[in-house]
Amino acid sequence: TSSSDQKPCLLLLLLLVVLLLLLLLLLLFLLFSPPPVGRLAALAQGIGVGWGLTSVILGDKIVDGDNCRIGFGLSILTGIGGTVAAYKFSRSHNLGVGHADVIGTSSLYGGLTGLMTAFTVLGSTDFTGSEWVRIIPASALIGSAAGVMLGHAAAKAQPYSAGDADVYRLSGLIGAALPYCVSSAASFSGDPEIVTALTAVSTVAGLYVGDRLVHGKDYSAEEGNYISLGTVGGALLGLGLAVMVEAGDFFPL
Repeated sequence: TSSSDQKPCLLLLLLLVVLLLLLLLLLLFLLFSPPPVGRLAALAQGIGVGWGLTSVILGDKIVDGDNCRIGFGLSILTGIGGTVAAYKFSRSHNLGVGHADVIGTSSLYGGLTGLMTAFTVLGSTDFTGSEWVRIIPASALIGSAAGVMLGHAAAKAQPYSAGDADVYRLSGLIGAALPYCVSSAASFSGDPEIVTALTAVSTVAGLYVGDRLVHGKDYSAEEGNYISLGTVGGALLGLGLAVMVEAGDFFPL
């Protein structure tokens, strides 16, 4: 009886080892092959899709030991499948790096918008734990799928260079972070659904502004890097000033 019980465990372990080896080979391929391959974003988003699907199917039972292994295996499969599909799609449609990046960025922020929308709509409802675990990832998956379609449409409407895609990504990031930063600075203590609703709207607005900013610009990859570094540097400077003001060491209040 013990040997018959161990056989499924050994088969499951063997399957996980094979999947991990495939994942390692895929990572090596992504790291050393020329663009556009969708980069590692497609792999990470594919893994997220796997866990999201597992949550939608199993609900709060996903935390059980066996179900957790199912989620792990499914996430590897969807990560590999999503990356291969993105690679095939980009090659068959001859997509540039900027176009592929815009699709990935729109998918990521679409998932965030779906999450914020779900928190806004369902924040004051009395759903059970299992319903919450199903509804929240389902909303993120729907938003991510919508982001893929909208990103592809935006990149078809105007050509995106690699630098343009960086500006588009940063503009979306600023839009997503702005409501939280403002609410924190103002010590907002109202309903959290207000912040999540503003985050959903501001994220979409940020992507739209980014699309308009790069219209006809054709920024190079180097220019995109400079813009990214400037944005990160400005954010760190603002964070440092906020810490100093809060501490009162340099600007006593």
